[in-house]
Amino acid sequence: MGNFHTENLGKILGGDALFKDLEYQRKMLRCLSENWTQIVGKLAPQIRLEFIRGKVLVIATENPLWMSEIRYYKADILTKINTLLTPLTGQKQTLTDLRVMIEPPSPTLPTQSPPRPTPKTLQEAIQWENQDRKNRGERLCSRCHTVYTASSICVFCRSGVK
Repeated sequence: MGNFHTENLGKILGGDALFKDLEYQRKMLRCLSENWTQIVGKLAPQIRLEFIRGKVLVIATENPLWMSEIRYYKADILTKINTLLTPLTGQKQTLTDLRVMIEPPSPTLPTQSPPRPTPKTLQEAIQWENQDRKNRGERLCSRCHTVYTASSICVFCRSGVK
């Protein structure tokens, strides 16, 4: 059944050559990902693999200050990468360049707490919602001092609803 999907994907993407190239890049990225700490050492927590375009590996960092450190080690990183990829690709120099882009981390979804029972009263529902908002760092409205809000004034005070 797995072949059915990959064969269809190959046809959709324009033929076997393109699909094989994508599969080849996926294998290279997986190999690099599994050995990332050995390749980049102390930089591993600061940089992440993004993609391969042609013979260029693109990596990302959140902080521009790490770019100079990455540039300093660029030749060593490429040597380690090509040494690692040689058995996989059969080529001595698989990647010829390393590019760095500044990219903030993807927003993470808040961790969900276990579902709680249905509130018995409206007051209990409001108390639970206020507690959740307080736990997320929201604060009481500066006008009514009743509703927790991310801004300084709650939606009710802004709209004039009392």
